[in-house]
Amino acid sequence: MSGPSNASASLWLKVVRVLLALALSGAVYLAWVSFQSGPVAGCGPESGCGKVLQSRWAYWLGIPVSVPAVFTYLALLGTTFFWGRGFNFRYEERAWLVALFLSVMISGSALWFIFLQAVVLKSFCRFCMVAHSCALMATALLMVKAPLGRRASHPASPKMGGLVLHSPPEIPGSWGVYSALAGLAGAAILIAGQLLVEKQLYVVTSASGIQAPAPAHRLPYYLIPRRSSSNSEASAFSASSNDSRHASRPPLAEDPNNANQPMVQRTGPLQVSIHAGLFNYGLREAPLMGSPEAPHVLVSLYDYTCNHCRDQHLRLLNIQRQLSNQLCILLLVTPLDSNCNPVVNVRLPESVNACDYAQLALAVWRTKPEAFAHYDEWLFQPRRPVPVPEARSYAAQLVGANNLERALADPWIFRHIQTNGYLYRTNYLKLKNSVLPELMIGPVVSFGPLNHPRAISDLLAEHLGITPCPP
Repeated sequence: MSGPSNASASLWLKVVRVLLALALSGAVYLAWVSFQSGPVAGCGPESGCGKVLQSRWAYWLGIPVSVPAVFTYLALLGTTFFWGRGFNFRYEERAWLVALFLSVMISGSALWFIFLQAVVLKSFCRFCMVAHSCALMATALLMVKAPLGRRASHPASPKMGGLVLHSPPEIPGSWGVYSALAGLAGAAILIAGQLLVEKQLYVVTSASGIQAPAPAHRLPYYLIPRRSSSNSEASAFSASSNDSRHASRPPLAEDPNNANQPMVQRTGPLQVSIHAGLFNYGLREAPLMGSPEAPHVLVSLYDYTCNHCRDQHLRLLNIQRQLSNQLCILLLVTPLDSNCNPVVNVRLPESVNACDYAQLALAVWRTKPEAFAHYDEWLFQPRRPVPVPEARSYAAQLVGANNLERALADPWIFRHIQTNGYLYRTNYLKLKNSVLPELMIGPVVSFGPLNHPRAISDLLAEHLGITPCPP
């Protein structure tokens, strides 16, 4: 009959299986989200999990790390069912060797990912951390219980009426060392693959072949509209319009004849049209990098609280300086904050001050355009946004406190942010992507950070026929 020791052995094994099942569930969910290209439940695009899952470290050799994690957790969970069920002890010894190999590999990989989140990204993904924590506890318990040079404490076999009919497995110490070393090698392969092969984090989407907009239930939760509207609403939006604070959402152009036209077109010497006239911006009526007379125009949508936007903004600044009078970049600050952006449905914790930074930057531009480039670059210099009072104080130094307050009260700022928000939502409805930063270049839009060194240069050469000179 099974005694106390067998009951104890059975208990730890059940704990291991439960922990591995939890880790497996988390990995399956994250893998599903990756293939669906959808948002993680409860995580905005600039949340901790958003930053982690949109980083290069969320991929291994171009595939989401959650995919190999699913198979690894599943394999380790499977080995635990070879113990105490009447199998030949040699099979059980082999299962222990496989379990030791997988445990060391999983532990090393989990510690690597925790290090990346804590030290490199300085952000944590709650789903990832739950999976890593459960996996670490399960593998630690398995390594402690591994019968290296001793007989394993053996659960009673239900198939044999509670009796163990063969000797428990015993793994020679040298075999255990080899198995552990193989596990370390597996973790090293994972780390090397991430260091040597950087995943392309951006998607370039063309206007050709655009279909009807996605239904409302397909929108990311933070973009669900707060009020319904019809696609037959009348007029196109203009950045210089006099619409009220409660202006209707602009219509969506669905004319198939426009599908192959550039999404960004110059319609006059100082005018840019986006989405076939749905949005119109005067190049002297919005912040720019470069000269408004430049023959080529890019449109950049960004948020001052977005880490990827910060990196890309600096790359764009360098590209524009190289091209000088050939290129200007229309800077459309698009805070993902429901306090000022009418298409954002919730206040995301990580973007809670996004409206303040956007309004201060636009107030500086509205009051003293020549000071905007300096203030814009200053806001983006730290890895994390400066406190709002510090940003306000510095803006007041540049343009004067009274001038700043008058500019902040100007309704143009709200209308401009509102229009940028509608453009952001229209891009999602048309192109099925909502990742910032967005860069509109002729007939294409890039979503996400252009993290490859020549990514922006290649897009400019392909779609505008211009190539930056190396500095």
